[in-house]
Parts: sequence; structure tokens; C-alpha cells
Amino acid sequence: TPAGIEPDSGIHTIVSQAKGFSIDYDSKYVANELPMGGIIINAGTDEGVPYCTVSVMEQQIMGVDNVVDAYTYLQELGASAVEELGDAILTAPADPSTFIEGRDLYYIYYTYNDEQLGGTVICAYYAENLEDGRVVVFNSAALEPDNATVSGIVQLMVDSFKLSA
Repeated sequence: TPAGIEPDSGIHTIVSQAKGFSIDYDSKYVANELPMGGIIINAGTDEGVPYCTVSVMEQQIMGVDNVVDAYTYLQELGASAVEELGDAILTAPADPSTFIEGRDLYYIYYTYNDEQLGGTVICAYYAENLEDGRVVVFNSAALEPDNATVSGIVQLMVDSFKLSA
């Protein structure tokens, strides 16, 4: 059982009808399909942090090339986070690292101070190159005390991700 998941809590599957994939999640959380076809899992009592998302990036949007490979996507995302958060960054994202040996799956994380939330937020991103050229992106955001919970959610998402046949 992944960290943060209680063994007897029950696992459910949610399907993104728009993007044609499914993931598993623990029934003690709330999972919903987002308007663009991604899925969000709220682990808290409201729609704020902690949360996890998964989405599949299409190769083209309105005829314009959209997708880069997973590694480059994470590099660009990390650079954007540093630029956007500026002095609030506590731990800057490093170059993407392999997350699971044998899969084309990479990850980065960074931390920043969020005065509104009253603590340190940990953001983790995982991106995997799919055989059809698309990229699946998993994300989690949580205040430090909730990091084990979202880590367990993301691990289950990564392990159970399936494209529809």
C-alpha cells in the first residue's frame, strides 16, 4: 500500500471521458474530471491544497504543435516556477530525474513559502512520454505536513494510469 493510503479504505477508478485514460484513487478522497479532461483528487476538506492532478497533453491544439517531450516539459516548468515565485522559492527545481527505472518517466519538485497558506508548499511534477507521442503529467501540491498523503496519491496514480483501449 502506498504511503498515506490506509489499507482498508477502498480503491476506486475514475475515467477521463475527454482524454481516454483512467487512474485509481483512494475512496477517502474526492476525484473529479476537470473541464479540459484532466483529473483532480482533493485530499483536503476543500478545493485548496493538498491536491493531485493528472492530465494528458495533446500533440496539437488547434493545429499548433503543443507537446514537447516529458524531460523538456519539466525543465521549462521548473524555470517558469522559479521566475514566477522569485524570492518565495526555498528549494529550486533541479534537472528532471528518472522516477521509475524502465519507464520514460521523470520528476522534479520545488518548495516555496506561501504566506497566504501559512507555510512551505511542496510541489512535485512527474511527466511520462507515451508511445503515441503525448505526454502524461502528474502533479501534487501540499503544505509540508500533507506531503506523505499526496505522495501516496501520486504513486497510486502513476502505478494505475491506463489509456483506454
